[in-house]
Amino acid sequence: ATLARIAPLCIIPRAFVAHQPTLSGTMAEPSEHVLIGNLPADLDDAGLKTNFEAYGNIKWCKLFNSNNGGKHAIIEFSTVEEATWLVENLDGNVPLGLETEVTVKYKTKNAGKGGGGGGYSPMGGGSGTMRASPYGGGMKGGGKM
Repeated sequence: ATLARIAPLCIIPRAFVAHQPTLSGTMAEPSEHVLIGNLPADLDDAGLKTNFEAYGNIKWCKLFNSNNGGKHAIIEFSTVEEATWLVENLDGNVPLGLETEVTVKYKTKNAGKGGGGGGYSPMGGGSGTMRASPYGGGMKGGGKM
């Protein structure tokens, strides 16, 4: 019989893990929202909530199919402290009720969320350019007819 070698648990001061690099290289700020990856393909919404509510009060959670055949999820906890505990203690470990290691990261804020720029305004473009109204009635956009 061979003995499995167990790596010692390293405690890292919070100051060193307060920000995590993301895939884009930016630093993710601690928040109530966490992304959980490497979830089993047979996990459903009820199982997600059951497995992770042991770690904190869940406001909402959403499960998604991953490209690799597994699943990933977004969970919003009631407090940043609950989410931080999950990131610091479960990333790379096996959560209660599951059989495989998961990844746990803070969700990054979408800096450019909302607004697509440009677009049609029936009141004129605001840029002073002249253009014909699609409904007749002459030119719109701040120019004189």
